[in-house]
Amino acid sequence: MKKGFTLVELLAILAILSILLIVGTSSMARIIKKHKQELYTEQTKSFEESAKDWGLKNINLLPAEGDSLKLTLATLKSSKFIKEGIKNPITGQMFDDTDYVCIFNTNGTYIYTYNGEC
Repeated sequence: MKKGFTLVELLAILAILSILLIVGTSSMARIIKKHKQELYTEQTKSFEESAKDWGLKNINLLPAEGDSLKLTLATLKSSKFIKEGIKNPITGQMFDDTDYVCIFNTNGTYIYTYNGEC
């Protein structure tokens, strides 16, 4: 009696493993993309929170009723409210210093949005 696998059995195993690899890889790619988007959202929320902290220290610079202010990441960095060298998790590039948090004063309530219309 011969022991071992036939060529057909080996090819079938190889085909099954290939299919599992393709399915697993595409699932992992979706998971990674989703997590990068979640991390980006958390990072932008962090910028908005840093802008709120900046506003508490610079009340006299906040916009008047009905006005808005663009607070750049460069300003937040130079004021030490955010760190240097923060990477965008989606692109892998550094967030640009010209990106901003827009601060709106609506009826005495300040609204903070990252790169929103100002």
